[in-house]
Amino acid sequence: MMELRWLESFVAVVDQGGFLQAGAHLGLSQPTVSGHVKDLEKALGLVLVDRRSRPVQLTPAGEKFVRHARLILAEVDASLADIGRYSKPNTRGVVTIGTYPSASAGYLPYVLRLTRERYPEIEIVLEEMAGGEMERAAESGRFDIFLRQSEPPLSRQRFGQELLWREAFLVVVPPDHPWATEAHQRLDPQQLLRTRMIMTGRFQPESLLGHPLWRDLGGYPEVEHRVQHPQSLLALVEAGAGIGLTTELPVAVSRKHDVVVRRIDHLSAVREVFVNWSLARPLTDQAKTMVELMMAHPTPPPMRHD
Repeated sequence: MMELRWLESFVAVVDQGGFLQAGAHLGLSQPTVSGHVKDLEKALGLVLVDRRSRPVQLTPAGEKFVRHARLILAEVDASLADIGRYSKPNTRGVVTIGTYPSASAGYLPYVLRLTRERYPEIEIVLEEMAGGEMERAAESGRFDIFLRQSEPPLSRQRFGQELLWREAFLVVVPPDHPWATEAHQRLDPQQLLRTRMIMTGRFQPESLLGHPLWRDLGGYPEVEHRVQHPQSLLALVEAGAGIGLTTELPVAVSRKHDVVVRRIDHLSAVREVFVNWSLARPLTDQAKTMVELMMAHPTPPPMRHD
């Protein structure tokens, strides 16, 4: 099924003259815009953009389709404006968001700034909490929405969710560790199974095998130290207390540590982060507005590579 955001990204690429410019115009990352256009091309079974030219040029199919895309978007805008007279969402109120340290530091400040600019009548309340506690808090009505990684998976009968971003798993080692000498090369994941590692509370052994990476490898690393905050993990690695396993966002937002970061040579060495909500009660208009805002701006600024 074709999505409006694919059409918006495609038209922005045409109007702005490139993927990078379109991303800046829409407030999205360049890879996100490129992914939207690729998804659109896949849905149509056509190549719309000649990516070899600078600025980008449309193919004959793209020249024809962009006119239809503009008409579709214009019709949607006109329809929303027309029905808006009858049903305007109530965006005045409080939205309580459950979160965890890395998202609090690397993503939500950006979301809060956008909220203040676009929806000053919405008050946001943040509360950090462990994954399992957030699920219970959402079902009890304490949270409206919450950010959480995909593993272990939530029940689709009890929770709604939308994907926000993907981030790579990273192995963090002291500078004098043998693995630090080839930092530009990806690490063989089989080596991790023979290594004791420092992990945060989110990498609990009992749930690790639910993740595709460890399921493919048929095992998971032994935990040497388990900490609650990524800053603690990085500090312990810097002090020579062991090897750490974390993800991109915590490393991107943490203060600089004297450590070496290695990526893992496996396609499944990523985690997905979703915005979630309990299906036990309808989302308020304010919470819906926040979900839509996050979906329109899903990438934490420290992880943008454009």
